[in-house]
Amino acid sequence: MKTSQTLTLLFLTLASCLRAELVLSPGLTFVMEGGVLDAGNIANTGTAFAKDLIGGGAYAPTHTIPNVNNGSYGNGSSWIGDSAGSYVGIGFSSSQTIASFAFGRDNTNALLDRSAGTYTIQTTSDSDPATNHASVSWTTIGTLSLFSGTGVVASSAKRHQYNIDTPVSATGLRIIAPDGAAIDEIEIMTSASPTSVGPVTINTSPGFIVAWDGNDGDNFNAAGIVPDNLALASNGAVAISSGDLGPLIFVPFHRAHNLNDGHYGNANSWIGDGAGPTLFASVILPSVHEITSIAFGRDNGLDEANGDCCGGQLRDRSGGTYLIQRTLNGVAWQTVGTVTFNYLQDDIPGGGFTPHLRHEFELGDESGGVDALGMRLVTPNADTAIDEIELTGTPGIDPDPDGDGYFSNVEIALGYNPNDSASNPEGNPDIELALEFSFYASSRKSYRIESTIDQMTWNLVENNIAGTGGEIRRCYFQHPGDPIRSYRAVALP
Repeated sequence: MKTSQTLTLLFLTLASCLRAELVLSPGLTFVMEGGVLDAGNIANTGTAFAKDLIGGGAYAPTHTIPNVNNGSYGNGSSWIGDSAGSYVGIGFSSSQTIASFAFGRDNTNALLDRSAGTYTIQTTSDSDPATNHASVSWTTIGTLSLFSGTGVVASSAKRHQYNIDTPVSATGLRIIAPDGAAIDEIEIMTSASPTSVGPVTINTSPGFIVAWDGNDGDNFNAAGIVPDNLALASNGAVAISSGDLGPLIFVPFHRAHNLNDGHYGNANSWIGDGAGPTLFASVILPSVHEITSIAFGRDNGLDEANGDCCGGQLRDRSGGTYLIQRTLNGVAWQTVGTVTFNYLQDDIPGGGFTPHLRHEFELGDESGGVDALGMRLVTPNADTAIDEIELTGTPGIDPDPDGDGYFSNVEIALGYNPNDSASNPEGNPDIELALEFSFYASSRKSYRIESTIDQMTWNLVENNIAGTGGEIRRCYFQHPGDPIRSYRAVALP
């Protein structure tokens, strides 16, 4: 009986995308992007084979079967199949240990097309796989995916290398490629690379501790309810951000107050306005506390009761490096450490790493927790989303050190000095202009509200509004300097 093993890889990305997001199942570990031929590559000692070749070889020497192990990168030295389910591989005359592998569409990065789809990596112990490649069964040992987004890789088309956590013994390896995909080089290594990258990378500043115990999506629930913690607005904490997307697109969410409103989900999340050199989301506490952990995520629950939008739970806007910072006075910020979300392992809470779910990180210094009046996350991208920041710890000093009756976090949020009793928001009312929009809605229909500033492009404001058989009213804030915006109600089909 012939033995074999299979590795399935999935690349789902726009061919023209310059940034990609890696999804890697447990059992495989990302090593690197790009680079040169590995010194331990044995693929060039084997024989290349394939199911077929584009045009039956009419595009040789640009596209040929031997190109995949000739030691050259680029479209001009690549293979492309000629049918659905086409494959290309390397056969050896004797069994080899396969501990690491690499391949790509074009490691020169000149062409970014022909890299989307599902790839299946298979190994076999057949005595002559270069001849018998169509007669062997294959068994899956892992999956790998690339999506449009942000993460540890910059181009889906370039060479990517992966370690197999449990190396296999085989006489051949083949890649079943999506229809029309191109592969410029296959590399096979008998030893795993020592420089692999895990799904999460943590770096700490001197004197601090940042630790992750593998928790993934704790407290995930369809209702999107956040458990009690120090950062909640209901406990006196105030959320402050570098800027909010919500007011720019005239929606009531994607604002700073969503960072500690006690609800998970996209419709209760913050997204920044993309402006300024430092993009951040922060929570200021009523007083200095000894913080022992911080938790955050992009979308840890559907929050269906509060009208979550965009198809339910979202997995975008979460990859990259976050700076975890603390402040003792609301002005100066110190970096405790960084956490980098490199790639996704699965979509299951509690399984492998899932970047868009909630993750809790333990914090500390040489004496215990991290003393802080507030904590903030400097985000990796202009469009990063965070649905909730959670903090645990113990109380510290007086929340009102200047004795003016206003908590320090409130004064800081409003631009006052928390240590000067004469500097406070007493007698400082605030008036905001608002526009009231109303329409009559049939009880047998649902509606959406859209807005525009040019009468041409209409943007979604609110969706799935159930008709009442009467009038529906909405109030939208009109901030100084905002463009004049028109609204309309559209019945859903």
